[in-house]
Amino acid sequence: MFFRLFIATGVFFLVQVFAASFYSVVDMTENQLYTFSPVTEKILQSGSEDIVIHAYISKHIPSQYAQNVKRLEDMLRVLQSTGSKFSLEIIDPDENEEAKKIIEALGIQAFSLQSLSKNKTEVVNVYFSLAVLHKRDSEVEFNPKKPLSQYKNTAIIQNLFDISQFEYDIVSLMTKMTQKEEMVIGFLTGHEEHRFALSGGVNNDPRADYHFKQDLSQFYRVIQIEISENNQDLSWLKTLVIAGAQTSFSDNEKEVLYSYVENGGNLIVLDDRFSINNTRADLYDHNRNDFLSRWGIKVLPSLLLDKSQASVSFRRGFSVFQKPYPFFPLLSDFSDFAITKNLKQIILPWVSPLEVQEKTGMTYNYILKSSAFTLQQVSEQKVLEEGEDAVQLPVSIDPDTIPLIDFQQGDSYPLGVLVEKEGEGKVFVLGTSHFINASFGNNASSNKTFFFNLVDSFSFGNDLFSIRTKFIHQRSLKELSSQEKNVLMFGNIIIVPGVIMIFGCGVWFFRRRKKWLHFTVHSK
Repeated sequence: MFFRLFIATGVFFLVQVFAASFYSVVDMTENQLYTFSPVTEKILQSGSEDIVIHAYISKHIPSQYAQNVKRLEDMLRVLQSTGSKFSLEIIDPDENEEAKKIIEALGIQAFSLQSLSKNKTEVVNVYFSLAVLHKRDSEVEFNPKKPLSQYKNTAIIQNLFDISQFEYDIVSLMTKMTQKEEMVIGFLTGHEEHRFALSGGVNNDPRADYHFKQDLSQFYRVIQIEISENNQDLSWLKTLVIAGAQTSFSDNEKEVLYSYVENGGNLIVLDDRFSINNTRADLYDHNRNDFLSRWGIKVLPSLLLDKSQASVSFRRGFSVFQKPYPFFPLLSDFSDFAITKNLKQIILPWVSPLEVQEKTGMTYNYILKSSAFTLQQVSEQKVLEEGEDAVQLPVSIDPDTIPLIDFQQGDSYPLGVLVEKEGEGKVFVLGTSHFINASFGNNASSNKTFFFNLVDSFSFGNDLFSIRTKFIHQRSLKELSSQEKNVLMFGNIIIVPGVIMIFGCGVWFFRRRKKWLHFTVHSK
């Protein structure tokens, strides 16, 4: 007995030693959150040997964050197991003076966390960040005064406590460092378009409501650009975004934009037909449809109301109410396009449907479409006084006055269309620019992700953004009807005890039968 126990213990120990030399992960999540995709492995394996990754992890991170540390270590092991050429080091900056110099130069900040130990609470400063460093071609000795002089490119991931986008961030940074040409994304100005909010300080410009420049700048050089007499050549831009231009384009500006697309430049047009002013929407008088007619697209002068709708919050006195709002179509049924892969929903506030007349030689992809239960709110014209010209009446968008709408099934409307022509750049047109402003881009993360996917697709192709859209989605319990609730209730009261009683009677019967058979055999 003792010998068998000794052998079993020895075998168990050898199995543990053998297993420790291998690392394997079984990822049970729906979107494979903790598994690198084949696209990632392909990109990493083709990377440069001059890339160095430093994971700065303090040893004294409070115990309540142990799960975060374990997840990151698992992801770093998966990263190492891809067979990539780069080198990976895990460094505790508190024990490495050279690393501290590099961290200061990179601008990495320590996190102040509460530590609970020995019946007392204290604040500790810890590092939990990562740096991707591209070494110079020739060896350069470490210089404490210029700690980054040995690297020609650097990038950081400041916060590793959230690693939901770890795979995308790593691959994007490495791709950006090794690319031969700089990717520049331009946002057109000069027509009262949306602009980027100033980082820090007070922002009094209502049109400066795009807050994602810092996120986009991790992988691109992002600029705001105006077409002028001295700036007619846009060929150096990878992608140009026209976000909510309120005034018309001149003939010269249209020709410059046409030439840009013809020479391979990519164009994203986020067009608003209406100016949103609290509870009313006023129709813009601009020539955007003349410009878009080159691709057979027209943004209709109407706002879409959809049965599939998001909710809006509004204030009455000191109370805040929330109610479904049909002017906020909620899209969740996407066609099989890579740009919308893994996206659960997109909210398109105050969107105008598109009318498309497909042209020969062009390919049309209807990326975003409404549901089949929709209405259009059209801006009507009316003569207010006899002898005067008709005026354009505003559309009421007040959530408090919208009546209950009986949506009837009909045709769905195209809302976002991608146009491609061989030898030219891509053009994407969407009938709203509000979906990525401060109010929606921050609260509806899928909106911003969709826009970033679009930019990545135009700049890098489909490989890069196909790994961005990995989300942890909430799975709400299904709302039960009264009949289903009654079935569950009586099932727990009657069926479950009944099954237990039947099982118990069965056990009692077989035991009694066995005892009777045993008694009969022995009595003979």
